[in-house]
Amino acid sequence: MEQILSRTNTSETATLGSKIYSVTESNPVADNNYYKTLCNKNTKLTNTLVEEMDRQKLDSSLLIYDEERDDAISLIFNEVEVKMAWPDSVIRASAEVINEILTRYGRSIINLPYNDESGKLSSLYEELSTPDLVSHIDNIPGFSMLIDNLNRSIKNFKEREEQLTKDKITYKDRAPASQIAKELKHFLNNIFIPYIDVMGRSDSTTFSNIQNLLSQIITDSNNSVRRRLKSNPDNSTSQL
Repeated sequence: MEQILSRTNTSETATLGSKIYSVTESNPVADNNYYKTLCNKNTKLTNTLVEEMDRQKLDSSLLIYDEERDDAISLIFNEVEVKMAWPDSVIRASAEVINEILTRYGRSIINLPYNDESGKLSSLYEELSTPDLVSHIDNIPGFSMLIDNLNRSIKNFKEREEQLTKDKITYKDRAPASQIAKELKHFLNNIFIPYIDVMGRSDSTTFSNIQNLLSQIITDSNNSVRRRLKSNPDNSTSQL
């Protein structure tokens, strides 16, 4: 059986570990505790790797929530700008009152660091929610919906940020995904695969099918890695 290529990246390693799990789960071996132990080891490492990869994706998801609140405040600026040129004098006057508040913050608020933007958006929302502005907001059709939309985006960002902070505390001692992938590959190459090869020769009745399935999975994975590296040689520098 082939060894797993060293340049198999984190995502490819997770996929490979999952496929190996599927094979071993579908081919249980009775009265072989060592085999079960090795299978459990693969399962544990693979699950941990997938969890860490998912957690890292959540880290990047904060950008999506930031973009949502940027869009929400931009809609408010755009609406007020349009309504200040509106033919109806009542709508126009109310838009000008609201614009005085917006001008103090400026559109560049969306370019501030997360914490600064969060503070200013919350302050802006509070100002737009004061009783003195109710009549002006009501004078602009649909404007209250834009303010509600801003409030939702502020809350969604805050909730996501708080969840990520909790996750960082919970998983602070966990190795990064790249390190877990490296550990999984080392285990498979140096312990799991050699054992399957030995058992394939000594107990072919039980292990021959397992060995063949795993061999094909690893060969396919290695070929896929080779194609990736061949199509993008520069990418090889970031591989494990």
